[in-house]
This record gives sequence, C-alpha cells and structure tokens, in this order.
Amino acid sequence: LIPPGLAPGAPPAAEACAAACRRHGLAPGRFVLYAGNLDRYQDLDRLDAAAALAPDVPFVAATHDAAGAAFGALRVVEAPPAETRALLHAAGVAVLPRRRPGGFPIKLLNYMEAARPIVAHEGVGAGLVHGETARLLPRDAGPAAWAEAVRTLLADPERAAALGRAARRHLEARHAWPRLARETLALALPRG
Repeated sequence: LIPPGLAPGAPPAAEACAAACRRHGLAPGRFVLYAGNLDRYQDLDRLDAAAALAPDVPFVAATHDAAGAAFGALRVVEAPPAETRALLHAAGVAVLPRRRPGGFPIKLLNYMEAARPIVAHEGVGAGLVHGETARLLPRDAGPAAWAEAVRTLLADPERAAALGRAARRHLEARHAWPRLARETLALALPRG
C-alpha cells in the first residue's frame, strides 16, 4: 500500500484561527474537532455520545454541508475549506471516529499537517502508532473511551503537543510526494 501524499503548507495566520474560533464561539486549544463529511460510515453517533459524556468539552464537526445534521451533543458547524483549516489549526484535539478500515482517510493528512494530537481507532490510519503519533483506541471502544481519551489529551497540553508534532513529522517522512513518487515508479518500472 502506497499511502496518499500531502505537501504541508504554511499554517493559517493566527488571526484567521482566532476569527474562526470567535465566529463559532470556541476557545482556541479547548475544543475537539472532526473535519469532514457527515456520512454514516464516519460513526459520528459514537462521537455524539462521547460529547454527551463530556458536556464541558465542546465536540465540533466542521463540514462543508451541515444540511440535515441531527446530533444531540455534537455541535455541527458549516464552514468553507479555509475556515475549517483555521479551526483545525486551533483545535485542542482532532478526532476520527470511523471504525471501518479501508483506504486512507485524507482528513488524517490534514490533522497531521496541522500538528494536532489525533484520536482514532486502530487500523484506520495506516502507519500511525499508538502513543507515538496518535492516541489509537480499539475498534470496539465506546463513547466513554473516546471521552476519556480526549479529556486526557486536553488535560496534558505538553503531551498533546508532542503527539501533534510527532504526527507532523510522520506526515513529512511518510507522505512526502518525492518518496511516494519513488515508491510508485519502483512498482511500474522493470527491474534490472
């Protein structure tokens, strides 16, 4: 499997991050963010249930189309891509509740680019290592485990920042386009 690539860009300006947070009533570094579509396979119902167990922690889903979103504790905001990216760079924790492996979720590349600590299920992000580049939960982890993982990271900003930096280094090492081009060409070119 050759994973997808992403060339990291410059982070959004601090004012853009602050403005996105103000627009949605969020405190920088003190909210949990899922960035992506709201399709059922994303298992956002588990994230909604986790949010209900941690009512003092804002759980936010930023999406391009919030029409028909119906969650209890998970707050859904509709945001264009630039604003979603600003929110991601301001988030305390980035989450991917999807349990089913298959493909590589591009949002994980965005989370790594933003150097956010990631909470996801084991097996969903190929190459991520529990405790090193992400906080990985078992596939059967329920809402209480999600709430605990998020609370633990928010309560330890140094550990969270270290995980985020390691995720960014992983992106730069494993998802760089030159490396991926070499791996792809090695498959296509005859040996010898």
